[in-house]
Amino acid sequence: MKRLPYSAVSKAVLLIAARTVPTSWHGNCVDEVALELLLSRIPDDEEFRFEHRKSLWYAEREGVVRFFSWAGPENNGGFSGSHIPIRLVNGRKVILKGPWSASAGAMNRAGFGPCVDVHMTDDQSAFERGYTMIAGAVTLAMAEVACRVVGGIQMKLKVDTPMDLTYRPERIL
Repeated sequence: MKRLPYSAVSKAVLLIAARTVPTSWHGNCVDEVALELLLSRIPDDEEFRFEHRKSLWYAEREGVVRFFSWAGPENNGGFSGSHIPIRLVNGRKVILKGPWSASAGAMNRAGFGPCVDVHMTDDQSAFERGYTMIAGAVTLAMAEVACRVVGGIQMKLKVDTPMDLTYRPERIL
């Protein structure tokens, strides 16, 4: 695990440490890796300001990204029908009723971001244990910093499907 200098008095979101973990194996070789990040803090939901295009809702705060897919009241089965209050960039409050999660790839394809799916935590002991991370997303810029911290990897654009433009960490050969 490589660490960056960190000031405990900062309220900014800082990348403290990063590493890669295997996500799939082909034979005895690691086929793909994912980024795991230790952040100084993860912004509270109230800090994000969302914009939307069609059914996609996107927000970024200090390199951390949140997004949903929600097309209106008839599209309400996600998150067990939970009501998710969000604030738009114009300050207006909206309640998404049962939105669905989305992917960084879908957000990138829609023209948001660019952003990257990652595993992250702001709990150092969870990071050290290597589990109890949350699935989330960060900006491509933050992911590229994490790649430099880890060393030997870079972000590479993959077009998985016509619906996704996905950036993934890839080993530099």
